[in-house]
Amino acid sequence: MNAKRLELLHETVPGVGLIGFLFNPASGPLAGEMKKEVEEAAANLKIRLVTAEARGEAEFDEAFAEMTKAGAGACLVMADPVYFAQHLRRSRRAPQAAGDL
Repeated sequence: MNAKRLELLHETVPGVGLIGFLFNPASGPLAGEMKKEVEEAAANLKIRLVTAEARGEAEFDEAFAEMTKAGAGACLVMADPVYFAQHLRRSRRAPQAAGDL
């Protein structure tokens, strides 16, 4: 799936010479496989790729700064089920908190 997402991003912005890949190495046992899949897809498609790691929101600024400094013109963000699960839990509490206003 990530390989196809990279291919679609490359087709969407064909003039970009370098694509960033935001990767969460702490997102679970398949994280390393996802990273490898994207790197192999980039090599097969002859896409230059720069990878930056972020384990959470506190590391986003540094990761994006790394990709920008390297010259990335687009960014693929790894689908991170851990992050999405946390976001869903927070969003389920939001209506209860709003009802308390």
